[in-house]
Amino acid sequence: MNAKTRFLRHGWPFFLIWAVVAYVISDLAFLAKTNVKEEAKFGLFVAAHHVDAPGLRENIESMALPGIEETNVYAYDPNDNDYAEMFSLLGLRNSTCLVLPSSLLETDFSYCAPFSESEAKSLFPEAKYAQKDGSFYGFLLYDAETKQGKWQEYISYTEENYYLCFRKGAYHAGDRIHFAENQTITSFLKGIFTE
Repeated sequence: MNAKTRFLRHGWPFFLIWAVVAYVISDLAFLAKTNVKEEAKFGLFVAAHHVDAPGLRENIESMALPGIEETNVYAYDPNDNDYAEMFSLLGLRNSTCLVLPSSLLETDFSYCAPFSESEAKSLFPEAKYAQKDGSFYGFLLYDAETKQGKWQEYISYTEENYYLCFRKGAYHAGDRIHFAENQTITSFLKGIFTE
């Protein structure tokens, strides 16, 4: 048996290992280039029956939020059987903001980051807020009494008020919202309330 035949017969495992290693390295390099860090993501969770998620995502992307490379909109009907699981998984883990009807928001404010009313009023004088025990937690997005609100072309609101709040512990929110220190959230709210 000549050297070439012997190499092909016994050396093919080395070629196979080399090919697998090269594939894994190229895959890891691709993931490192395309993986978006948490601080560059902005997520919105909407609890409503019908939501035009692609249209809403496009609207948020058009705001050109500083430092944001990826925007996600998660929408689930609160009457669905798997809503609680989806809210826990996507709303309380992956989202920066939550759009909730008053019946869901008022049951538990603990997942919403509070903010200063005076700071909010100086930036967004026309906005109305959700509050509990003297703390402010959410911006009124849809008023059921007047049937007026923001994003009506994207969200089918029901017969109750809807609020936008920021998830406590989210990268851009923290435990308390400080508008002067957070340009991403301030730009987002200006895009909604100063259209």
